[in-house]
Amino acid sequence: MTHTDRKGPGIARPKHPKKIHHPPSRPSTSTASTTPLTTPLPIEELVLRSISSALEKTLRNSALPTIIQNIKHLLYEKKFLEVFEDETVLEAYASRWVPSRALAFREIMGESEYVVRLLEGRKAGARSQGDVKGKGKGKEDEEEQGVQAASPRNRVVCLGGGAGSELLALVALVSAENEWTEFPKPVDQTGSKDDPDDSEDDDDDAKTDKVKRTAFPPCDVHMVDIGPYAPVVDKFTTSLRSTLISADFTESFHQTDILSPDSDVLADLLESASDLANPPLVTLFYTLSELFLQSRPATIIFLDKLSRLAPKGTLFLIVDSANEEASALGVGKSGRSYSLGDVLDGLLCALKPAPDGGEGPPKPRWKKLEGVDSRWFRLKAGLQEKYPVKLENSRYWSRLYRKE
Repeated sequence: MTHTDRKGPGIARPKHPKKIHHPPSRPSTSTASTTPLTTPLPIEELVLRSISSALEKTLRNSALPTIIQNIKHLLYEKKFLEVFEDETVLEAYASRWVPSRALAFREIMGESEYVVRLLEGRKAGARSQGDVKGKGKGKEDEEEQGVQAASPRNRVVCLGGGAGSELLALVALVSAENEWTEFPKPVDQTGSKDDPDDSEDDDDDAKTDKVKRTAFPPCDVHMVDIGPYAPVVDKFTTSLRSTLISADFTESFHQTDILSPDSDVLADLLESASDLANPPLVTLFYTLSELFLQSRPATIIFLDKLSRLAPKGTLFLIVDSANEEASALGVGKSGRSYSLGDVLDGLLCALKPAPDGGEGPPKPRWKKLEGVDSRWFRLKAGLQEKYPVKLENSRYWSRLYRKE
């Protein structure tokens, strides 16, 4: 017996009125609970998990630290082609630099209203079928096609994107919006389902209601690079489809030297994009400074070629390191240094005569929409514990242009 149950001899216990205990109110079965069945992993962790799965063998290689040090030395000496054309070290390069950059690129693109609206197929990028075919449309037709404009596939051309950072970033960006949200189906007090005819199998759909929020149309990602990255891209694609399944994407890799006058990949990807309802997004991430170091005249010719080929409405997003050595360019006999961002502004936004001898005043080919001269990307706390190779913050500059 417990202490409170003991009775002293001869002591009569007072009688208390009997309490009436009301049973708890029965939960309503008319609406489902809004509490998710499971807590999804943060998108950053899913990206790192995808990379770890794709590069599992490389990450287990005991010689990986030595290989990475050799790569660092070559990059410091600006011997870029010795790294990016050597298939034996590309996975090691990807294991070290792709994770941090993929997370940074996802944040940069996700913070740009212009980029997000284009990927959503909305006003910033969507063109009516009349615009595509060269026929004018009235206001009512444009409004009617506003819904249709969100359905075509997007095209993203990632110049210098063979290592896979841009692919991972884009898929992660789309997956964060196109989420499967699972809610438990309502149950009565005995734990049975609302519908007595529901089968008792173990299928997840029988236990939960799934709602898919689709913010982005399907996306075709074209990676263009001088290095033989096809095997790395294949591994990332396989891993992405098993971890970030809510993104609807296709991928293709094109190995070419974009500075070569004989390369026709850019023409193939951009000229065919003029038939699409959505103009393309072209990215040049952490590549421009390397191109200028390889050949300044060839890089200027490449930018002019891109300007001629890009359809109206194309977004051109450039991101590069903001350290002083990489982001400055000497100009003229005096060698005065200008930031690469300012050089780009001058090259892309300069007034050009009307094409094909047309009439009218000179106009710029591109309009500058956004510009950042220096900004830090900082990793979220705790992410380093989720990946075995060093992750790092980065300081970058960026420019976003739209083809006029």
